[in-house]
Amino acid sequence: MSPRLTRGLAIALVVSIALNMFLGGMIASAWIARRHFQNEFRPGGESGAMAGPSEMRRGLTKLDPAARQTARRELESHRDALRQAGGDMLRARRDLQEILRQDEIDPAALDKAFAEIRRTSDAAQAETHRALADIVIQLPPDQRRRFLEAALRRGTGGDRRPDGPEPGN
Repeated sequence: MSPRLTRGLAIALVVSIALNMFLGGMIASAWIARRHFQNEFRPGGESGAMAGPSEMRRGLTKLDPAARQTARRELESHRDALRQAGGDMLRARRDLQEILRQDEIDPAALDKAFAEIRRTSDAAQAETHRALADIVIQLPPDQRRRFLEAALRRGTGGDRRPDGPEPGN
């Protein structure tokens, strides 16, 4: 085997191991989060750990008009920052995909791209947390419960359930 081929195979092996560990970590964390948070907000079980912007908008539909207006105003105050964070995350993912499609992968560029994924993901999550906190702080307890039950409701497979009556009701 030529040294160039050996080096290429070694790089491919390292990248493959890194991606497998990354995906394995995502699967394990989803499994752990589902087990840990499934009874967090509903006595019957099936809720998720955190709501993103679209789930928060679904939660708004379950509020009384006055509470909805308050919560919508809070969510609107975070709109630009949430949009920016989501765009940053999308650009970081695209940059990573571009690196992964290259015939020769630069390990330093790959490390930098993964770091940018983590940074943008953390920033988006932090902004989502700020928006969620600002909303729930403003809501009275009964409205907060309605908002969270709608926003955090998950199906048995972990998928978000569509609005509508619970199965069997």
